[in-house]
Amino acid sequence: MTPVPDEVAVVVVGAGLAGLAAAVTLARAGVGVQVLEAEPRVGGRVLTVRAPFDGGVYAEAGGEFVDGGHQVLHDFLRAYGLKLTPIPSGQRLFRFDGAIVRGESLSDLGDEAARDEARIERETRRLAARIADTARPWESAADLDASSVGGWLDGLGLGRIARTYQQIWRTVDYGAAPEHLSLLQYARDERLWQRAPDLASGRVLGGMDRLPVAMAAEPGVAVTVGARVEAIRQDEEGLSVTCRRDRGTWSVRARFAVLAVPPPALRRVTFDPPFERYRTDTVAGLGVGRITKILVQVRRRFWEEHGTTGRAFTDGLLQAMYETTAGQPGDRAVLTVYTADQTADVLAALSEAERHAVVLAELERLYPGCARDVERTVAVAWALTAPAGDVRFRSLGGAYSHFRPGDVTRFGPRLAEPIGRLHLAGEHTDPWQATMNGALASGVRAAGEIVGRLG
Repeated sequence: MTPVPDEVAVVVVGAGLAGLAAAVTLARAGVGVQVLEAEPRVGGRVLTVRAPFDGGVYAEAGGEFVDGGHQVLHDFLRAYGLKLTPIPSGQRLFRFDGAIVRGESLSDLGDEAARDEARIERETRRLAARIADTARPWESAADLDASSVGGWLDGLGLGRIARTYQQIWRTVDYGAAPEHLSLLQYARDERLWQRAPDLASGRVLGGMDRLPVAMAAEPGVAVTVGARVEAIRQDEEGLSVTCRRDRGTWSVRARFAVLAVPPPALRRVTFDPPFERYRTDTVAGLGVGRITKILVQVRRRFWEEHGTTGRAFTDGLLQAMYETTAGQPGDRAVLTVYTADQTADVLAALSEAERHAVVLAELERLYPGCARDVERTVAVAWALTAPAGDVRFRSLGGAYSHFRPGDVTRFGPRLAEPIGRLHLAGEHTDPWQATMNGALASGVRAAGEIVGRLG
C-alpha cells in the first residue's frame, strides 16, 4: 500500500482513466497529487481479463475499442508507446425472427434494408447538422431532448430488418434501449463523429489495461488502491478527505480534489456542505447503462468455416458478438457476447451453469456443431446492483452513462462545473460521453482548471 500523506495539493478520487489523466496532468505541471481508488486495481472500467483463459489469450471485459476519432486517447497511447492491432472487417451473421442472413451491413440484406439504411443515414445527418456546439448542444437543438431515439426510429417507417437491427445496435452501443435515449444526445454524438479526425482504429496490443498501469506508474503520480472515500468536507482554506482501507480510516488534507468516479459511486460519499440540490439530482438521476459481457474461450475459430469474422447480431439473448482476440497468436480465441439493458440483467442473474448452457444453445443456432469447441465462459457484469447470479467480475457502478429524454437540458449545462474546491471528471462530464476518450479528456480538463486556480 502506498503511504498516504497527511497533506497534499490535490486529491484525486478514482483511478480510472479520468482520474489517472487528471493525476498525470497535475504531476507534469509540478502539482503534488494523491490518487485514492476503492478497488484493488487501477483502470476503473478498463479491465483486461487474462485468467482463467488458456494459451496466453486475453480479452477485454471493459473499455475496448480505440476509434479513429478519439484524438485524446490516441495522444495518451502514443505517449506511452502503446500500439494498436486492427479489427478485421468482413461478413457477419444476422439472426432475426429465426432467419439467418449474412452481410457486412444493412445494405447487404436486401433492397428494403438498403433503402432503410440510406434513409437512416440521411436523417441522421439532418439531426447532426442542428448541433452548432457539441459542448453545448442544448443551445441550438433543445427541442430534440424531448424525443427518444426509439420514437425517432419508429417515425422513419423502417422495415423489419432495419428496425430490429437498430434496436439491437443502439441498445448495446449506449447500454440502454433506444426508447430511453435522448434524441439530442444522439444528434450531438453524430455531430462529434462528423468533426472527428480520421485516425487508426483497433485494440491495444497486449491489453487495454496497459494504459492505466503505465499512467499510474508515471513519476509524481501516487496511487493508493483499496482506499474507499467515505466523506469530503470543504472549508474556506481547503478540504479534508476521509477514506477507509480494511478496518482503518484516515484523512488527508488538500487544497482541491478531483471527483473522477461514476455518479453512482458518489452516492456513497458524504459531502459537507451537502451537494446543492441540482447536483444531488444529477448524481441520483443520470442514466447509467447495464452491460453484461460473456467471454467465450474456444479452441479454434469455428466461425471462419462459416465465412464470417465472428461478428453477429441477434434478436435473442446473445445480442451482439465479435472476436476480441483477433490478431493474437495461436488457435485459441475468445468470442465476446455483448449484451445490454434488460437482456444484460437476465444473463447476469443466471447461475454459471445456466448461463453457459444458454450461450451454447444460442451459438449452436448460429454455428451448428460449434459447442464442442467451447472450452469455458466468463461473465462480467457492469450493473448498478449486485447480480444475483454467479459472476466472476462485477461492478456496482454500472457501465457508461447516457441521457434519457429531457436529461441533456436538465443536467448537461452543469455536469462539469466545479463545486467549490471539487472539480468533476469522468466520461459523463465530457461531450465524448461513454468513451475512454471522453474519460481522458475530462481528466485533463479538470486538472487544467485546478492548475489555473493554483496560479
